[in-house]
Amino acid sequence: MKIKVIAVGKLKKSYLTDGINDYLARLNHYAKTEIIEVKDVDDTLPRAKEIEGENILKQIKDKDHVVALTLREDMIDSEDLAKKMQKYLTKVESLVFIIGGSLGLSDDVLKRANYKLTLSKFTFPHQLTRLIILEQLYRSFKIINNEKYHK
Repeated sequence: MKIKVIAVGKLKKSYLTDGINDYLARLNHYAKTEIIEVKDVDDTLPRAKEIEGENILKQIKDKDHVVALTLREDMIDSEDLAKKMQKYLTKVESLVFIIGGSLGLSDDVLKRANYKLTLSKFTFPHQLTRLIILEQLYRSFKIINNEKYHK
């Protein structure tokens, strides 16, 4: 399985880049994982969210199974995410997680999503969300493989 994380905007903090690179290296042991950044659009422009959505959708292939990270949808724990990941391992070739920018995700992106996931009742900066989802994916693979995860 291939995993892609499509995220709006570039990372600005080195501590996030270091953490993300660490989890990317760990995840690649289980599945080829990459981050694709799409340009963020000035939020004062008309249709900014829709333009970001168009840029996101250009990165998604027809066969991709898409999980949109949202604020008000299905909230599951790490064990349940691992169960979903285990199902995905046998059913999908490419799994795509989408992280919107400060404006959120366009309606077209949400319509394209096969599943909508909320990480927490808390709202996180979209750049930090990259690190959180990579850690949770890594944790899922550790759970699936009955491997110890250092807390």
